Amino acid sequence: MNRPANAEAPLHFHLVIPSVIAANQKQALRAVAVEVAKLIGIKDRILAERLLESEKESPSAMGDGVALSHLRISGLTQPLNVFVRFKTPVPYAAADKKDVEFMCLLVTPERDGAAYLRMMARASRLLRNKQMRVDLKGARDEHSIRAILEQSSMELMAA
Repeated sequence: MNRPANAEAPLHFHLVIPSVIAANQKQALRAVAVEVAKLIGIKDRILAERLLESEKESPSAMGDGVALSHLRISGLTQPLNVFVRFKTPVPYAAADKKDVEFMCLLVTPERDGAAYLRMMARASRLLRNKQMRVDLKGARDEHSIRAILEQSSMELMAA
């Protein structure tokens, strides 16, 4: 089946981190920054500071154990989508008071315009899928997590 040229593609995660250990939000964001920094060529300390600053300005916890964050980086040429599963839920300031088990971070070029809004909307719809979150909790490894995310993203696009 061919998709029209203007149709959205399934959300692809460039980096999947299957088991981050963190006692709090600050540790969680620092651990994620270390992994993301390796891919985008920015110092992890600077990236962690940017993530913490972004979190203060616009909290990422959506509820249901999910956080969705966005960061614009100057000099970046392509968006980078990151999915994180925490080994144990991490306290965040979620409206529903549930600790965060999964985080999606969208890192986009600073001059990317509003294209990131479409990615944020797709990621939000994907992460609201309760069955997918249940499946992700039981996933054994990065490969299993990627398979679940890919299948759920394809199903979302078909709906």
